[in-house]
Amino acid sequence: MKQIISGIGFFFLGVSILGLYFFAGITYMSKVTEWDAEKGRFFSAISDLGLGRYGTLAFLFIVIGIALNIWGLLKKEAAR
Repeated sequence: MKQIISGIGFFFLGVSILGLYFFAGITYMSKVTEWDAEKGRFFSAISDLGLGRYGTLAFLFIVIGIALNIWGLLKKEAAR
């Protein structure tokens, strides 16, 4: 049960960080005048703000949360 609760916490933490990541990128996009054609306007804004590591951290928390939930559910089923 601890893995499931921890997994839910990590998942929602990752989703919250990802939401702030997208919100910051979208609000800054209007201030980007020049952008790289390969990255696009959104990722140029993310690069200008230096938020790349936070997006990676958010995805990492989401993956950890899903893994903990699956582990907790499989452990619970094996105990039956």
